[in-house]
Amino acid sequence: APAPPPPEPPAAPPLPPEEEPPLNVLFNDKGQSILNSYCAQWRDGREALSVTNQMKKLAACMGQDCVQSLENSNACRWLDGQELCYAYDTAQTWCTEHPTSSYCTDAGPDAAAPPWGSAASAELSEWMPKQNVPVFNPGPDDPTHFSCSCMKHCACTSKKCYCMDPNTTPSPPAPGGDPTIGNTNMNPSGLSTKRGECTCTCGGVWPK
Repeated sequence: APAPPPPEPPAAPPLPPEEEPPLNVLFNDKGQSILNSYCAQWRDGREALSVTNQMKKLAACMGQDCVQSLENSNACRWLDGQELCYAYDTAQTWCTEHPTSSYCTDAGPDAAAPPWGSAASAELSEWMPKQNVPVFNPGPDDPTHFSCSCMKHCACTSKKCYCMDPNTTPSPPAPGGDPTIGNTNMNPSGLSTKRGECTCTCGGVWPK
């Protein structure tokens, strides 16, 4: 007679419930991610904006997240589900202590200096702005996606960038990011007063 089939393996124990962050660390009392102001405006209002204004608002948002990534007292390693920076240092710390939480999207250890990451310093951290962002309600002649680029430690207009380091290049450079800001004529001399500032463009649109 054939041998009886082997017994079924025991069922895996259920996973423990996910730990919830304290109120007003990652989320407010409405359950929304606590973000920088322009990022919250983009999240909450982008569906009602024109394509150009979606890009303009996200460029302003990326500028705020970029500045946060360069702060010694905060970081932008840990992002929410839409890959926007949790605004508070307490949120960055909570996610560092709960790195497997589904609430915490990791931009990578190079995106922040200790205690949140492994970059040599906040100034040298490698946070990058959003790429391949879907457009809401595109028209027949509109793009369906767009990407952003930032100039770190710089203040830019559509004609010129004034940077701490005159050799600064966009993060990320084209073709991965938005090439608009990379075509700006660079400032020939560094300005230390621009340390910690950022200007970003998205889809060829400036934030102001």
